[in-house]
Amino acid sequence: MKGLGEILVEMGVIDEAMLELAVKEAESIGRSIEEVLVLGFFVPEDAVAKASAAVFDCRLVDLSQVSFSEDLVNSFTPQDVEKFIYLGAVPFEVSEKSVKFAAAKLGLEVRMQLEKYVRRRFGKELELFVAPRSQVEKALNDYFLRTGFSSAIERYVSEALEYEKQAAGVNAAVPLLLDALLTEAVYSRATDLHLVADSFSVRHFLRIDGLIRYIRSFPVKIWPRISSAVKQRSGMDPGDRIHVQDGHFTFIPGTGLRRVNVRVSAIPTADEGESIVMRILDESRVSFRLPALGFFSEDLAFVYQILEKPHGLILVTGPTGSWEDHDPLFDPSAPEASQPLRFDH
Repeated sequence: MKGLGEILVEMGVIDEAMLELAVKEAESIGRSIEEVLVLGFFVPEDAVAKASAAVFDCRLVDLSQVSFSEDLVNSFTPQDVEKFIYLGAVPFEVSEKSVKFAAAKLGLEVRMQLEKYVRRRFGKELELFVAPRSQVEKALNDYFLRTGFSSAIERYVSEALEYEKQAAGVNAAVPLLLDALLTEAVYSRATDLHLVADSFSVRHFLRIDGLIRYIRSFPVKIWPRISSAVKQRSGMDPGDRIHVQDGHFTFIPGTGLRRVNVRVSAIPTADEGESIVMRILDESRVSFRLPALGFFSEDLAFVYQILEKPHGLILVTGPTGSWEDHDPLFDPSAPEASQPLRFDH
């Protein structure tokens, strides 16, 4: 059976040289060939989806033309949605005999888990389709994430308020609420999570695609617990709400297949309020390697030749926030002397 790369070469989307570089890159960073081609070589997702359909003998579906009914969306629990996120698949139709799923990345594991899930959950057969990754993620975000996470967050807020009414020494719902907020942010592809408390309420914002979006509000009664929980995780002083503090922690969302770095800033505001900003760095979704910089295949091969030289210096510079410290030239297998050095100024 031909592989994804070979079919893309036959389709004229990439050439043999590009495929060879993509395979080398995928092996060196532990990512799939599909991810490297799309993120690193900017191969169109539609072409990758078409090639995947040919490899696994599945049909293509255009999710942008699919209507997701409210009954369909509401029939799935937050736990179901978490499984869809993990598998990179989304249900789009339930018929009398089968359930139709569209997957962004096909494979034996995805097929087996979806078949098992559909038989146990519905007692029906699985019909598996292929769709571009962006369409699958958009469908999950637009129709399922808000429903799944919103219901869980609302439940944790209610439980946290109940603990406060009982004057409990420990509010066990707050850590679960914080986990749900962070998981929602990660799967919404947010770069920042903002929690702003004043004397009236706690407002929740997410920065997605560079835009700050209002999401929801919480009763201010549970803010001291939320603030303390965030600061405790971040290595700050949980009881200090009058000084600016900075910290960080590692968060493992959902099924635990990736680690997310979270940088935290807590700033006191007027009227005894407080603002906490969590910068989210999900490195599993970002490629910092050379192919992601947009080189043509010939130029990329030339750069690799330069890197084989025994000595020399390459400077990677940029302002704060430009990811200059995430060096695309870093190679964990290279000798220590050839590893990049960072100079702060």
